[in-house]
Amino acid sequence: MHLAWQKSQTEQAQMHPVKEISRSAGEIGETVVLEFFRDAVRTNDWYDSTKDGTIHGMTYEVKTMRLNHSSQSFWIDSKQWSKCDGVDLLFFVKVPEKEDDGIVLYLSINHKAKKSTAYPSDGRICRKYPLTECIPLCTINDNRVQELLEHSKALSKHKRFA
Repeated sequence: MHLAWQKSQTEQAQMHPVKEISRSAGEIGETVVLEFFRDAVRTNDWYDSTKDGTIHGMTYEVKTMRLNHSSQSFWIDSKQWSKCDGVDLLFFVKVPEKEDDGIVLYLSINHKAKKSTAYPSDGRICRKYPLTECIPLCTINDNRVQELLEHSKALSKHKRFA
């Protein structure tokens, strides 16, 4: 057990800073789901390619991200489509734009239905999951709001937080 922990710490130290920040943000999102659904069971493998966990036998996936303001939707990269399509429940944890926003947990309604696509300037293809097709489940207003906001600022490519 000690060697596994030591290896994990070494791997984390070598992790690219962007990936480390992204993983930390994702960890916050997954914790929000676990707190809201007390009977949720998270998978032991962070890199599980099929799900993040289960709730009463239903599989779920959590995506922690900012809302795209122009389309008022969450954009999912094509590399993640099969994982999102393969689960029973898809949750979005909305990263706040400012402290007053809080962290909002959403359940995507009918997430397997055909979605429109977006083409960011970096050449990726993304699906748009409109906010109008999501149910807000809870809002978190604790120290994690500031932490997630700082992660978001560090990852921002569009300098919205300058």
